Amino acid sequence: MGKDELIVIVPAAGAGKRLGLGINKAFAMLNGAPLLVHCLHMLEATGLVKRAVVVLAPQEVAEGRELLAGYQEDYFRTLPFCVVAGGKERQDSVANALAAVEETDCYIAVHDGAGCLSCEDVFF
Repeated sequence: MGKDELIVIVPAAGAGKRLGLGINKAFAMLNGAPLLVHCLHMLEATGLVKRAVVVLAPQEVAEGRELLAGYQEDYFRTLPFCVVAGGKERQDSVANALAAVEETDCYIAVHDGAGCLSCEDVFF
């Protein structure tokens, strides 16, 4: 990793209560794929992101990892990712993700997992 490379932490461990779907909003379907998948697709499309660290609720980690792997070929083929367990609060989740970032010579950004309709402009 070099100083010009970007790792993005994607906190998506919330329950999505305000949305009222009864599921984590990151798993809500939009145009044939979960919001989280669209988010990773957008991150890859920027050409700026070298790796994503996705944060899910502890009970969703295994399911989320499997779900993302199933969509990777079609939506974010060249974007490596890992999934880590979130904490009690958002800041705890981000701290858990930071602990999973091994690279020390890079930039790190935090991007909301439900923010799939953003574009590369969010990084400038």
